[in-house]
Amino acid sequence: MQILLIASEFFLFIWVLRNTLFWLSLWQIKEYRLDRLLVHLQETVAGRNILLSSVSLLKNFAFLFYIVLIVKPTFINIEPSIITRYNIFIGILLLYSFGEVLVEIATRTIKRPILTLKIILIFLLTIAASFFLYFFLSSSTNQFFSLLSVDKSLPFIVSLFVGLLALPSWIVKREVIKKATQKITNLKKLIRIGITGSYGKGSTKEYLAAILSQKFKVLKTFETVNTPIGIAKTINSGLTNDTQVFVAEMGAYKKGEIRQLCDIVQPKIGILTSVIEQHASLFGGLAKTKSAKYELIESLPKDGLALFNANNVNTLELYKKAKTRKILYFADYGNQEKINADIVANNIKMGKFDIGFDVSVNGKKKINFSVKVNLLGGYNAENILPAIFLGLELGMDKNEIQKGLSEIVPIKKTMQPFLSTNKTVIVDDTFNSNPQAVLAALSYMKIYKGKKILVLSPIIELGKNARQIHYGLAKEIGKICDILFLTNMNFYEEMKKGIGQTCKVFIQTPHEISSYVEKLGENDIVLLEGKEAGKILNFISYEKTN
Repeated sequence: MQILLIASEFFLFIWVLRNTLFWLSLWQIKEYRLDRLLVHLQETVAGRNILLSSVSLLKNFAFLFYIVLIVKPTFINIEPSIITRYNIFIGILLLYSFGEVLVEIATRTIKRPILTLKIILIFLLTIAASFFLYFFLSSSTNQFFSLLSVDKSLPFIVSLFVGLLALPSWIVKREVIKKATQKITNLKKLIRIGITGSYGKGSTKEYLAAILSQKFKVLKTFETVNTPIGIAKTINSGLTNDTQVFVAEMGAYKKGEIRQLCDIVQPKIGILTSVIEQHASLFGGLAKTKSAKYELIESLPKDGLALFNANNVNTLELYKKAKTRKILYFADYGNQEKINADIVANNIKMGKFDIGFDVSVNGKKKINFSVKVNLLGGYNAENILPAIFLGLELGMDKNEIQKGLSEIVPIKKTMQPFLSTNKTVIVDDTFNSNPQAVLAALSYMKIYKGKKILVLSPIIELGKNARQIHYGLAKEIGKICDILFLTNMNFYEEMKKGIGQTCKVFIQTPHEISSYVEKLGENDIVLLEGKEAGKILNFISYEKTN
């Protein structure tokens, strides 16, 4: 029995290391927000399996068995042989968990957070607390039960330290934000632009900065930074007296969060790219999402300027509501009613690695010209239009705007193209999936003549309509794709029902999917949609397209 105990202690040690990394990774991905973590646990198969997998249920049973039948032995007369069998059972469960770790290491699927001081501190505190808990319990109760208790307590230990560090983190963040707010307030001539939306805000920010940089000294939020602390750090580290334009991407999950960002940035120009049911589980429904995104427009001064995307029905509705000076931009894809907008993209043509369209600026001073941009997908026209309009609004000429457009390249993990060794086009669109992004990707895939493969991470945080949305997406996928690979079980049944007869659907690991992709040819396309889908790039040899 002593040998089994030593082996079980080793198994648990490895499992504790793995599980601590797993929970830290999950907390970090969810931005240390309890609301996002709870949605993950409730609405995803992976989240529910944390509590409801067969091994987890067996561990729960073993934990309760000891409490009821051993801690309170008056309930029943316990023979020593039962204790022995119980210990062996715990050892087997821990051996199984150890085996899971080995499989994750072998398949490169083990979860790891990005190393930060906060992550390192919580990791060390969790490991220390786990050791302390084990030695404390094992001195007064069954050692195998003590091992199991540590296993079951680990998520709560990690959460405890996340919570304890929240207060000092909040104090530090408050001071950083206060400093940034004061700094940007002192720059009276600075042009401040805020961009928000359920999708398209990151791309719009990058394209706007690329164009305005031809005439102005521009500071933009770095990559995907769109939180109060991220924007504040950008201001504190990058804003100078010479900066002429500041472009801030603004993200939110609840009402009031965009307003908080506006209190920092104090935008005079606001761009609302879209409103859909993305993160509806957190906002509380589409109506609340619209209200939350509209906070950007409400925060503009009386002499401010608001730009709205007419391609999105919800932003079009908010455009009609706005009282400030407002501009409507519209990309005419030929599949919806034409809209009389202030700036329009017509004759949109998609190539494999570029798009071209004609721009018409209406109003007192009409302007018309053609553009070509090295981007994938016609939908990017609507992300470029506000950048063109504001360039003209701020005094740029067509040549300066054209030069800015020529320097635009795909954003990392946003319709970013690669070529496999067999010259198969692989498109990485794994930054942040949403229903509209999937539809846009499908539209792009139509131009290919060979096999069309979509690798999809089912979309989370869509609220009560999530099943219906995935069923609808599957119907559209089935019209275009030959194969749909899903990276997990979320909404599998809905997608299986909607996919139709011509498209096959599979749930496979990144390694299994990559084996199939490597057999494809020059005229084929593989589009990776959602974060989990990007993992297949770890197993494929590829190169950039330019």
